[in-house]
Amino acid sequence: MYRLLIVDDEEIITDGLYEHFVKIVPDKLEVFKAYSGEEALSWLKRYRFDILISDITMPGMDGFALIEHVHRSSPGCKVILLTGYSEFDYVYKAIQMSNVRYLLKTEGYPKVTQTLCELMEQIDSPLAGQRHNLRSMVPDHRGDKSSTVIEQICQYIESHLDEDLSLARLADIYYFNPSYLSRLFKQEYGMKLSEYIDQCRIHQAIMLLRDGDRMVREVALSVGYEAPNSFTRFFKKVTGLTPQEYRDAMLMPPPQ
Repeated sequence: MYRLLIVDDEEIITDGLYEHFVKIVPDKLEVFKAYSGEEALSWLKRYRFDILISDITMPGMDGFALIEHVHRSSPGCKVILLTGYSEFDYVYKAIQMSNVRYLLKTEGYPKVTQTLCELMEQIDSPLAGQRHNLRSMVPDHRGDKSSTVIEQICQYIESHLDEDLSLARLADIYYFNPSYLSRLFKQEYGMKLSEYIDQCRIHQAIMLLRDGDRMVREVALSVGYEAPNSFTRFFKKVTGLTPQEYRDAMLMPPPQ
């Protein structure tokens, strides 16, 4: 049984998610809800939680401040951050944090449910638990070697975002079976290899767009998209804004 805490100052969203998850997996989830960060703290003082679903922008304590409390009271707690906004400061900050997923509220219940189930599988993975136990008790040279290889692959990805980063090509470069590499990466990082690549690409794209000197087409090529339209669709899907809309927002002078 997992403990899930849902936090949002919009009651209709909190109550809707609460009722949804109480019904969908009643045998696996003990669901709690709060309408503010401060109310959530009262639950955190009483229980340890496995998963937190929280709005980012709330009066008083926002989602990021709440995460700091969660990680102190419930170490290892997985977090899903929800927002109805497309401010890139939020996106940028969210993708830098460990154990945190970022979703737009417009993606709806299916995406939130899918992400929650992935996190539950990650927590419940016997392989993950076995790896944790082995590393905490005895040296696991095979596991250390696998971790080292995955780190090398991550470094390669970050340095070659403008190239073909398909699973087949990465597996070929590092002499892995593609299916095994896919399983190993998710075991080590708790996410799909493709999701990690997307995070790296969106992070790099944000940094390049903030520069202001590069054309959107050049930014697209720099992160592996030969077709600007494909890059624009990818960027908007993740962030809610087109690359040009984001750049315009960054260059807009602050209100007086």
